[in-house]
Amino acid sequence: MIRRGECCLRLLPVLLLASIALAQPAEHSGHSANYCYSCQRDSHGRIKRSSTVRRTFLRQQGLSGTPKDCQVDHIVPLAKGGSDTVGNLQLLCGPALKAKEAEELH
Repeated sequence: MIRRGECCLRLLPVLLLASIALAQPAEHSGHSANYCYSCQRDSHGRIKRSSTVRRTFLRQQGLSGTPKDCQVDHIVPLAKGGSDTVGNLQLLCGPALKAKEAEELH
């Protein structure tokens, strides 16, 4: 017979392991801490990004182009295994953009 609350205690280790696994960054072959060796590059050496995905993201935000002093940014950088999808994009402007750029440099 299981006593009240006992079943929850049995599941606790499983739930903790699941939450730890979800918190781990996605692994991507060829990625070091700050550089992806296996990603396709453009003529400037930057990781190739889809202009279609960028346009789709901007349209979803009700924009036809990127506003002045703003940038379409990957939430999880491509070099760290992030995807080039609408769900991984955000629009950063002004101080928020400068803060993220400074954070990524360190």
